[in-house]
Amino acid sequence: MRTVVLVALGVVLGIGICALLLHFSPITLTRATPASVEISYVDFVSIMMTAVSIILAALGFVIAILAFIGWNSIESKVSSSAKEFLRESIEDGGELHRLVKEEAKEIIYGDIQPVDSDYDEEEGKVS
Repeated sequence: MRTVVLVALGVVLGIGICALLLHFSPITLTRATPASVEISYVDFVSIMMTAVSIILAALGFVIAILAFIGWNSIESKVSSSAKEFLRESIEDGGELHRLVKEEAKEIIYGDIQPVDSDYDEEEGKVS
């Protein structure tokens, strides 16, 4: 949520700065009469290519913001799911708890031989 607010604030500030720059710009826009407007093919193509470039840049910016927000959302969900899974697994009777107990028994008691068995030194086995 904090990221969304920061992005929105950045967009608002960017628009405000652009508006101020346009307001104090030495260039003035005047309305031309339809009879005096003549645009060549090269000028038209140039204007259209510029418009497409601006639209693609804006689309890329929006996708980048959505990807960042989505990644943070996915990351937080995966983190909470992993913590919940580990919490349930470590509890008494959980899968991870059982595996750790079995491994600890194997490490502690693995090489101990039963007392009531005979050890054959030649074969190195318990009979």
